[in-house]
Formats: sequence, C-alpha cells, structure tokens
Amino acid sequence: MSDNPAKPIDRGDQARAASSQACARARAEMAGRFRDFNTDHMQRDDVLALIEEARAVCPVPWSDEKGGHFIFMNHADVRRGLRDWRDFSNEPSTLRPLRADSIKVGPSERNPPDSTFYRSLMVAGVNHVASREAEPLVRADVVRCLEAMVAKGGGDLVPELGNIIPVAAIFHVLGIENGQQFAYDVSNAMMASTMEGFAEKFAALADFSWQVIEDRRANPRGDYLSELAQAKRGDRLLNHEEIATMMVAFFTAGANTTAALIVSLLYEVFSRQAIKQQLLDDRSLIPAAVEEALRLHHPFFGIYRMTTHDIEAEGVQLPAGSSVMMSWQSANRDPAVFDDPTDFRLDRDFGKSVGFGYGIHSCIGAPLARMEVRVVLEEILARCPDMKLELDGPPRFEFHGNDTNSIITMPVSFPVIKT
Repeated sequence: MSDNPAKPIDRGDQARAASSQACARARAEMAGRFRDFNTDHMQRDDVLALIEEARAVCPVPWSDEKGGHFIFMNHADVRRGLRDWRDFSNEPSTLRPLRADSIKVGPSERNPPDSTFYRSLMVAGVNHVASREAEPLVRADVVRCLEAMVAKGGGDLVPELGNIIPVAAIFHVLGIENGQQFAYDVSNAMMASTMEGFAEKFAALADFSWQVIEDRRANPRGDYLSELAQAKRGDRLLNHEEIATMMVAFFTAGANTTAALIVSLLYEVFSRQAIKQQLLDDRSLIPAAVEEALRLHHPFFGIYRMTTHDIEAEGVQLPAGSSVMMSWQSANRDPAVFDDPTDFRLDRDFGKSVGFGYGIHSCIGAPLARMEVRVVLEEILARCPDMKLELDGPPRFEFHGNDTNSIITMPVSFPVIKT
C-alpha cells in the first residue's frame, strides 16, 4: 500500500472547468452566427431574436459584412460609444461600408469643432421655437390627410400620412414652398441606396438646396433660410458644399425616420385597446406614447463609429480604426435597463432611451419630430378614435438599406369621424 494516498478529486474545479469550456463553446458558436450579420439581407424579427440570444453570451460580436465591424448591443456599451466621441469617432462616416469618397451629411458625421459649427447653424431651423411656429401648419396638413382617407372610407397610413407629414413639416420650418415630393423621393431613395447611388442622390438634393439658397441671397425674406444664406465661415459666405451638408441632413434625417415613427406609433396605439383608452382618457400621456414608440421601433437599427485607439469593451479588444455599430434599437430593448422591454408602456423613464441619440451628436431635429408625431396622434384620437387597422397579423417591418427599417404598409378603415 502506498504511503501517499491519491489526492481527492476537487469536484468544484471540475465543474468550473466544464462550465468555462461550455461558455467558451457558446461564445464561439454565437460569434460564428454574427460573421455574416448584415441587415440588408435579414428580416428584422430575426435580427432582434439573434440580438437577444447574444446579449449575455457574446455582447460585442464581429461581422465580416460592410467592410467588417463590431456590434455594440447593450445599453451601457451603446451609451458609451455615443458619449465618448474622442474614443469612438463619427468620422469619416456613420454609414457602412466606407468608401474613399464617403460623403459627410450634417454635423453627425463630423467631430468638433466642425460639428459644433454646423450644429450652431442648423439648430435655429428646427428648435422648439421653430417647431411651435410650424405646429398649426403641420396640424392642418394632418387634418387634410385624414379627411382625404376618411372620405373614401380608408387608406394606407404609410403613403397617405406618414410619408407626407415629415417632409411638409421640414418645408414649413425652412420656408420652402415647392419641391416636397422631389425632396421626399430623393431622400427616401438616398437612404435605401448603395454608396454609389447615395452620392448621386446627395448631388441631386444638394443642387436643389443650392437653388433655394441662391434665391434667398437674391431675395431675402427675413426667415431662417435667409439667415442661413448670409451665414459666413470666416469672412466668406458658405459655399455649395457647406450648404449641401446641412440641407441634405434636414431632408434625409428628418423625413424617413419620422415617417417610420408615425406609423409605428399608430400601430402600437390602435392595436392595443387598453393603451388607446389610456390616451383617450388622459391626452397628457401622448408625449410618452411617442417616446415609447421610438424606443421600441427605432427607425435606425444602428449607426457606426470608428475607434480612435485600442479599446476594450465587454472583454473584447477593439483595435484602433475598427468600425463599431451602435445599435440604438438593441440598446433600447436591453432588459437590464427596461423592464419587459418588448412591451409598449407609458410609464417608463424615457431619460434612459437613446431614441434621439446621446451626447454631443444627439438629434438636432428632436423637437420638430416630437411635435409632428404628437400632432398626428392628437388629431387621430380627436377625430378618428375608432380607426381600425386592417391587418391579418403583425405588420411587416423591413430593412431598406443603411440599417434603416420601418413598417411598409398599414391599411386602415374609418367607421366614424368626429368634427
């Protein structure tokens, strides 16, 4: 018999080792499922389901698509990426894939001091004051759209309301009378296009915008665009490129995204009788409904940043120069931050939402967008509370390119209209 009996087996060590190996296998398997992650080729429900599976196991996966990029999906990581612009740069672009001649649209694709310069010029066009002044015009537009649909017993909220109001609102605050359909068509095609098509559509909107500014320089009206036409950089007037980057941002950022939000909100309210009744009983809850629709159905699944140096996130090393998708929609569904994140609720702390961005690049047009969507819901609840969604099941959200998504059709009928 040996004088040195065998050391007892430490079952705890075995269990920990097995658990570690199992976790590593799970992470590797999940990471593999993200290799071809690209919203251009995926259904939104599939993307959301994959994200929820990955949160705890692989919170910063890598995709080989769109030039290769990491994905931030959890709320804390996304807020960090949006806040720390010195670490996660907006430049050279917030869209992917990158091109050598990528076009910068507005301040959101620039860092200070350039972004600060452009924001200071743009904010006067879409701030709270401008939004309040435009509200009666927007309300009249909403009423016209509703009356047209009611007159024929129904319609589709996407082309007959959602796509109309945001562009009209932008034209109201900017003081442009003609070209709404052109601006909508081109901006919509621009957001859904390839990078080559993006440049072509940008040029078309840039030329349209320059004509408007040239007219204001020759015939000033004392409005926002007249002031923008006389704005200077140093001792010179702004040039074609500088005007274009702001005007195209107004059209693209303010039209398609707000249109998508309008329709998402109306779906949530009119598919949930209890929510609709809450809003009918207490109209002061309407702004909360707007914020909740944006939280749950953000029109942008995500936008991109580039690391300026080596960075660690969730135990993953991100080399300098890495593209990182900041998934707004995923962050706004993080169960660590939002209880029952897939439910539509009016009692949340919306200060935690990244619906209008976060940090120095938060959305300039948020006051205008909030006003538009609020007015739409106010008018429908007041005039058409019995509007019926003519759907066989849940609506279909589709990705349209550049990681944007929206409901593509929303047929409705109007049994009763109040006057």
